[in-house]
Amino acid sequence: MKKKILAALLSGLVIINSFNIPVLAENENTETSEQQTSVLGELKESNNDSEAVETAEDKHVEQELLLNYVLVDNPCIFKDEVQNIVVSVGNGAKKIDKAQITYFSELNQDLYTVECAKIEKDGVLFNIPCNISEKDCITIKSVTISVDGEAENIDLEKIGINAQYGVNQEIDTKNDAEIVNEASETLQDEKAYSLDIVKTDENGNNISNTTIEDAIASQNDTEETLAKSGNRNVVVVLDPGHDDTHAGATGNNLHEEKLTFKIAQYCKAELEKYSGVQVYMTRNSTACPHPGTNSGDDNLMRVQYAKSVGANVYVSIHLNSSNGAAHGVEVYYPNRNYNVNVSNQGSALANDIISQLTGLGLYNRGTQIKYSSDYKYDDGSTADYYSVIRNSKKSGFPAVIVEHAFITNGSDASNYLSSDAQLQKLGVADARGIVNYFGLSKGIDTAKVSVSGALNGAKDKYEVTARGLSGASQVKFAVWSAQNGQDDLRWYTGVRNGSDWRYSVPILNHKGLGTYNIHTYAVFDDGSQQNVAQNSFYVSDVLSSNIKIANMNTVSGYFDVQVSGVVSTYGVRGVQLAVWTNKNGQDDLRWYTATYKGNGIYSAHIDVSNHKCEWGIYNVHTYITNEKNTRKCVNMNKFNVTQTKASLSTTRNATWSQYSAAAWHVPGTLGSALKEVKFAVWSAENGQDDLHWYKGNLSGDKYIASIPMANHKSTGTYYIHTYAFYKNGTSQLVNTSSFYEAPSSCNVSIRNLNTVSGNFDVIISNIFSPQSFNGISVPVWCDKNQRDIKWYTPTRQNDGTYKVHVDAVNHNCHWGRYSIHVYVKNGFGKLERAGVTAANMSRPATIASANANMSTGNAGITVWHVPGTLGSALKSVRFAVWSAENGQDDLRWYNASQSGDRYNASLSFSNHNDSVGTYNVHVYADYRNGTSSPVATTTFFVDGYKIMGRSSVNADKLVAYYNKHASYPAFYAGTDAPNLKAFCQMYIDECAAEDVKAEVAFAQAMKETNYLRYGGDVRINQFNFAGIGATGAVSGASFPNVRTGIRAQVQHLKAYASKETLKKSCVDPRFSYVTRGSAVYVEWLGIHENPKGNGWASDHNYGYSIRKEYINKI
Repeated sequence: MKKKILAALLSGLVIINSFNIPVLAENENTETSEQQTSVLGELKESNNDSEAVETAEDKHVEQELLLNYVLVDNPCIFKDEVQNIVVSVGNGAKKIDKAQITYFSELNQDLYTVECAKIEKDGVLFNIPCNISEKDCITIKSVTISVDGEAENIDLEKIGINAQYGVNQEIDTKNDAEIVNEASETLQDEKAYSLDIVKTDENGNNISNTTIEDAIASQNDTEETLAKSGNRNVVVVLDPGHDDTHAGATGNNLHEEKLTFKIAQYCKAELEKYSGVQVYMTRNSTACPHPGTNSGDDNLMRVQYAKSVGANVYVSIHLNSSNGAAHGVEVYYPNRNYNVNVSNQGSALANDIISQLTGLGLYNRGTQIKYSSDYKYDDGSTADYYSVIRNSKKSGFPAVIVEHAFITNGSDASNYLSSDAQLQKLGVADARGIVNYFGLSKGIDTAKVSVSGALNGAKDKYEVTARGLSGASQVKFAVWSAQNGQDDLRWYTGVRNGSDWRYSVPILNHKGLGTYNIHTYAVFDDGSQQNVAQNSFYVSDVLSSNIKIANMNTVSGYFDVQVSGVVSTYGVRGVQLAVWTNKNGQDDLRWYTATYKGNGIYSAHIDVSNHKCEWGIYNVHTYITNEKNTRKCVNMNKFNVTQTKASLSTTRNATWSQYSAAAWHVPGTLGSALKEVKFAVWSAENGQDDLHWYKGNLSGDKYIASIPMANHKSTGTYYIHTYAFYKNGTSQLVNTSSFYEAPSSCNVSIRNLNTVSGNFDVIISNIFSPQSFNGISVPVWCDKNQRDIKWYTPTRQNDGTYKVHVDAVNHNCHWGRYSIHVYVKNGFGKLERAGVTAANMSRPATIASANANMSTGNAGITVWHVPGTLGSALKSVRFAVWSAENGQDDLRWYNASQSGDRYNASLSFSNHNDSVGTYNVHVYADYRNGTSSPVATTTFFVDGYKIMGRSSVNADKLVAYYNKHASYPAFYAGTDAPNLKAFCQMYIDECAAEDVKAEVAFAQAMKETNYLRYGGDVRINQFNFAGIGATGAVSGASFPNVRTGIRAQVQHLKAYASKETLKKSCVDPRFSYVTRGSAVYVEWLGIHENPKGNGWASDHNYGYSIRKEYINKI
């Protein structure tokens, strides 16, 4: 029945739990009540195992009051707000007279009772107002419902409901909802309950749901979707309950263990008609799958087996029994403890299965949860009663127990259990429930399908066999030859042979030879079909043929192709050869008809002149035309017609003004195809801008040409390509060569490289040029775009070398890789590059250090190895300093002073708000070109405890600390701080008023008063908690009460730690004597440790003692 509740009052519901749990009426007799309590409304109880198997239906079930759910409006409420609690019990058939809930306050450690505010059918609304400002946690302990004058109490903790909410604080609450769909109940007056449930989604939008089930479903939708999804096949483990060893229930001459096995088999068969599912069974016969085990171990091992095969769900198939007239179907699923996702999944699966079974006409007893009275999960929560559900949850997957019908009920047995056809309907219904849960669709898993076949000996039939098609009712094969599309398509219906499907395909039914396609289709009971495999096979009539090349002549350019051993099924009419070279595709394709030479040999003469005079790889495809005039390619070969490589030589004359080139063995020289030979000549420099062609003159078998160097521009490498030009208009590169005209050169080295100062020397030596040179220029740059390039003119040294001095200041103060090129101006006035090198002037590793000195309140910073320190590029060094405490709100810049190769600076903590903790130091180098560069970073740490600021403790923490060291003096019982909590709260309040840290003031008071024991110059009745004014002989100031004494101490601390004015009237008699702001840290409260010589006390390490011995221990 869809539960319509008072949710119109609630927005953004926190659903604490929902159950369908029987609560026994108090007027039942003791014996019956104990029996019912032990099973908690379940219908099965174990013979010898922790998992219940069968029991009679209890006659008192109809008198049980069902708790449906408990709803909490908000996870947290604040002062002057009202918490709404909704409880739903029963099914609306019985009138609720009155109701109350009992809740526990963690703050007050007491129980409270609240009467209901409204009753509507099975829904009860409670209002719990909040009138406190303290933090609290409220736990709903129990619900008392009065029906027809009889009161029944439901203890929520005993049935596993933990309903809590926070007061003035947030607590960890979880959505534990799962509404049981009692399909057998109907709503009498739906309009009367048509109240709206409103929840808020993650984006703050209101979602309106008609029923509480809808609200819960929308919250759990994501979890359930994730639980069901995956990229692999889902794994379903079917567990036929009981076996021959552990027999189940009996009735009407039927045995549960035999029927459950049949139902499971039918379920498995139906599931395997769907794709994407793998089905396993815990037993494959009526025998026990684990001989020698008891029922409990057997069930445990069944779940372990399910886990080993990667189960997604575990479906345990059972039949119910009863001593009464009980009938119908019910499904058990996991409770919400330990793993809520498994419960959500189990609930959804249970509802899908029961929906299918009740569709067969079975009476709907609902989906149910049963709690164990003996077992707990690892987190201490109440475990599920049934071991297969419990152990499956521990393994991470849901298990459900399907009690299909009552074997003891004559009607159930006759209508649903008495024939295989009836059992098949139950198994199919289970399968369809599982299918709906996973969203499966019918089909064959093509990964499991295999199709194989072969031609018979006569090659007139193709024997095909298909496997892995257990879900198909029929198999068909579509067959056609690849030739001419599907003009010979034929369909063949397979013949079942065990689990295989076979057929002999007549080749004569089809037209062509060569490749045949065969597609396999599975046909299902509903007439739908699925293409499960695509295969092919080959039919050929040519049995053999051979080919070879004879009379190859690479100079003249011809060869013969000889074909032998040609056999055709239909006889040979002729042999043709398709011939072309690899070059340019098939642009030189030519067909040759081979001439029969006798002895089974066919021959054709191939001439390269027919193929654009091309040498290289020749493709020769042999085609046989049979007597039916069908031509088929039977051989595809490649032959390398090796090109004769021309030889080439070059010589230079005595004046270096001319070269002579000679080429011989040019392909076609001895034939009629060659027209002329030319030489293409150019220098490697600047591409082919000086390309010239020179015609060769034939002399014997050589072609000779003269090459004047005046036609070309450069020194260095020269290329010569020899081309043969043929009479058919084609040309061919037949040889390449090169010669070398030596360019200018020199040796270039780097000396005196100094990465810190940023300079080095370039030394140039061993200068060579074919002609004399009259100048040297050296471009140098560091920037990859040459934006810092500078041209240097080197100075000749006494040893004949040339030197250039390079400084980073001339190159935008760059550090990094410097490129150096040396150019020589030769005798022809051309500037020619003669040498190249590089200098890696890497930036030196700058080292920075900083140290804080608490005794002076200062920090010192030193940095060395700053790039450019000893050179002319560096202008100055600066330090950027800030504390990590509040970002860069205290950022300050300090100019460093140079001392040798180091730069130093000093700073005061006061420049940085006297911040404590880590300080960041960034070092910047300023260069004379106007740029700045970060060169190093370091940190230092100020280990001080500031007196001013937000307290890190509360009164409870101070109370706990004090109680570890002393007992609160009875003296204060009659004061304004009658107890320790009040005393500590005064410190919290007074310190907060002046922005002083409470832990500092409290720690100092504990040190000065020896935890309020006193015993020194100051007496307890002075209310002087820090020795204000006490000097040994003088006992110090007295105050009228505790609060004034605390206030005076706090004000005196503020005088030392801050220059801010007091927020409350001054009660400190020595406030004006203090140098304001002279001790911002606790450590500086001691005069000897204070940089300015000021302080609270003269004891050595006074402030350090307060921090180490008191504050750190609070």
